[in-house]
Amino acid sequence: MTDAAALERLAAGEPEALAAILDRYEGRVYAFALALTRSPDDAADVTQDAFLVLLRRPDAFDPARGALGAFLLGVARNLVLKRWRSRRAERPLEEAGAVASQEDERAGRGLEAEEQAQALRDAVGRLSPVQRQVVTLRFQQEQSLEQVSGTLLLPLNTVKSHLRRAVERLRRELGHGG
Repeated sequence: MTDAAALERLAAGEPEALAAILDRYEGRVYAFALALTRSPDDAADVTQDAFLVLLRRPDAFDPARGALGAFLLGVARNLVLKRWRSRRAERPLEEAGAVASQEDERAGRGLEAEEQAQALRDAVGRLSPVQRQVVTLRFQQEQSLEQVSGTLLLPLNTVKSHLRRAVERLRRELGHGG
């Protein structure tokens, strides 16, 4: 079933249409939300809320503006930003500047590859929110720069600048100067 057909059936109230859309996009939306929130619970909530937006208002998706997957990632991005804003407003000032990520507990696993992967995840977690989104969409979601631009509703050159700065910062932090 194509996205267009699934959306038509969803608007007509057919539940199997939502199942088809979930099968196609739920994993990507969850992975994107997890990369941004760094919390499985928050990522699951954001993913559920993104699909609820589509379920309640299937007409909110405009195929002329891009693909359904990009729309859902954009909804997820907006939901994550909304969460960040509400949490920042609730947090005391001394906590607001704290680093958002902590090392995961690794019971006895000292493999160098895992440590490097964790160092990369930590470094990505310290990027600005927009840089983290660009890096996640480009490398984890494997979107082209044009797709990232459409998903984030940013000009292509702005996306390129954010990506360049993010990669430079990651190289510095991880000790890969060149």
